[in-house]
Amino acid sequence: MLRYRFTSSLVMIPLAVIAIWRGDLFFNMLTVLFAVAMAWEWNSMVKGHLGLSSIFVTFVGVSATIAVSLGYTQIALLVIGISATMVWPGTGGRWSAIGILYISLPCAALVWLRATDGPETLLWLFLVVWVTDIAAYGIGRWIGGPRLAPSVSPGKTWAGAIGGLVAAMGAGGVIAVLLDLATPWVLVAASAGTSVVAQLGDLAESKLKRHFGVKDSGQLIPGHGGVLDRVDGLLAATPVVALAVFLSGGGVQFWG
Repeated sequence: MLRYRFTSSLVMIPLAVIAIWRGDLFFNMLTVLFAVAMAWEWNSMVKGHLGLSSIFVTFVGVSATIAVSLGYTQIALLVIGISATMVWPGTGGRWSAIGILYISLPCAALVWLRATDGPETLLWLFLVVWVTDIAAYGIGRWIGGPRLAPSVSPGKTWAGAIGGLVAAMGAGGVIAVLLDLATPWVLVAASAGTSVVAQLGDLAESKLKRHFGVKDSGQLIPGHGGVLDRVDGLLAATPVVALAVFLSGGGVQFWG
């Protein structure tokens, strides 16, 4: 299983880095594609709870992402909020609304971050989430010990969670040095917070899968599960980082 995790990361990391660095158009197109894939997986995972509104989840996610890419961020947020509110009262509406928020907000936030703050903050975000995921799994398997949340995800341990946190802080420190930041501890602290949020996102998706009785969110990545399985931490961390950038007026270079 650890081999699978490393293999899928080796496939996705170069693709993500190239997309972030190439510029808005390529990155935005890839984000839209992932939004469609994640909406499809969400609909499949909660099958029987969505009905015809499954198409609506995909439509809102893609529309919001495109709207942000065109510079209409406020309209995108309005569409997401109104759509989730509209479908909530209907049959299976709760899961449609959760799917809209779970997929649309992170995708819109990714596009907004790339457009407003350039590639640096996104590269840092992706690196911290990847390092957290790989280190938490590897160290957890190596050391073992008490389970982090046995009723939600029996394979996760406290050793792995702490290992992922420390690895993320180390990655933040390295990036702070490479960027020659005057106060590197700020980025180290931000990396720690992002790592915690990413791990909570991982646990949240595990809880959802357990609720619906599925092992993986999908099979779009043969042998590795679905797209949601690989980006659950990123989905949780991205809106938080986007909010931090918005409130502080800048990203990693400004924080340091």
